[in-house]
Amino acid sequence: MLLAARVGYAARGVVYVSVGLLALRAASGVGDDPKGMLGALEPLATAPLGKVWLVLIAAGLGCFALCRSIQAVFDPDHEGSSAKGLVKRGGQGISALVYAGLSFSLLELLDELGELDEADERKADTQATFLLGLPFGSLLLMGLGAALIACGVLNVMHGMSGRLQSGLDCSPRLRRLAKPLGRSGYIARGAAFGLMGVFIIRAGLSRNPDETRGMGATLDALTHQPGGAPMLALIAAGLIAFGIFGLMEARFREFREPS
Repeated sequence: MLLAARVGYAARGVVYVSVGLLALRAASGVGDDPKGMLGALEPLATAPLGKVWLVLIAAGLGCFALCRSIQAVFDPDHEGSSAKGLVKRGGQGISALVYAGLSFSLLELLDELGELDEADERKADTQATFLLGLPFGSLLLMGLGAALIACGVLNVMHGMSGRLQSGLDCSPRLRRLAKPLGRSGYIARGAAFGLMGVFIIRAGLSRNPDETRGMGATLDALTHQPGGAPMLALIAAGLIAFGIFGLMEARFREFREPS
């Protein structure tokens, strides 16, 4: 589990750094629109050995999903069975599903690398269409949006807690560096999740799957609001910080083996 966890955290860190860098370029007016998690990896596809890099990241995201599954089921972090512990373990289980899906999606698109750019929005639209086709689909979609908003709030609260660096086995200097990275990163990710949740609720209310937004389109929507570019720049910088913090976790986090 230890190796899988470190590889997984590193892969997640690379993805968020990529998303943040492209969003920051868009906010500064020198790049294209912001991209989601799949679209942000498209530049890697055109690099030397691009498919190799993407396979490694997909494998890493699969490792992260495995790590989250173990945390949710076997509770090596000793979260317990209290309401708070079950909520956290439930979040870890949802995270496992999300990153497993992301890993499989990336592997499926290896032969269609030119479509990575639009993959996030197609995926969001397909999922919304599926849910709306179910009984009480509108309520299900709005519930998903509410859950995403709640996840965003929890990320913001986690970032504001200021205890993020306590699990890192590194020097005091690196811990001091990790604290602002983790805090700004979780707050920025929470803001992005919350905005995505708002769009999903709107899609449920209108029963229009086109109202849904992946992360890239959600960040792009900020640029069309008053003061949107500075807001996008702040969130982009926070996502980069989250990715760097994830890379630090991959190297220095203390992982407990499940009993």
